Amino acid sequence: MCAFRMKPELILPNQKRIVVKIGSSLLANPELLTPRWAFMQRLMEDITNLRNDGYEVIICSSGAVALGLNMIGEPRNRWTSRQAGGCGMRYAIIAQCV
Repeated sequence: MCAFRMKPELILPNQKRIVVKIGSSLLANPELLTPRWAFMQRLMEDITNLRNDGYEVIICSSGAVALGLNMIGEPRNRWTSRQAGGCGMRYAIIAQCV
């Protein structure tokens, strides 16, 4: 169970919108640059619970580049970041749909 289950209404009494920022280190294993599927599954469960409680949840992520770097097999630089982001976004979208 996540920290969100500590009753968001106690923290945000009048708010019904929550923005969740997911960084690369949470979305991808930093050494292997592979998806952290278990984390993503738990996150989606927590978001589902929040939505069932009446909250609008907005997900922001910068993790697509980290996931995509493994796919293209190149070190990160200004040219590969865009390619990696395009490739890695597929993982992020799949995780949100599962």
